[in-house]
Amino acid sequence: LLTVAIAMMQADAPQENPTRMLSQWYLYFSLTSSIFCLQSTLRSVMLMIYVEPLDAQASFMFICQYLDYFGEPAVVMMIACANMLSALIIWVFGVYGRGAGL
Repeated sequence: LLTVAIAMMQADAPQENPTRMLSQWYLYFSLTSSIFCLQSTLRSVMLMIYVEPLDAQASFMFICQYLDYFGEPAVVMMIACANMLSALIIWVFGVYGRGAGL
């Protein structure tokens, strides 16, 4: 998902003029989606690096005590997907016009 979000930033703007408000919103949603995907990936990797050397009981206690840290990457990925969907809607609206955007 991170590669898709980064590719959306590298794609053409929905309008020729990059200073138009529609192009700026597209870039904003694409950028925040990339940041959220990167944050979720890094947090998941850090948690897995920390839990991997623990034995079964210690990892179970860690997960029970810090359960909110394990649920946060999934929530952040859902927010990233919502931002990607918003950027896609803006891109379709900018490229194909009002009929396809609505």
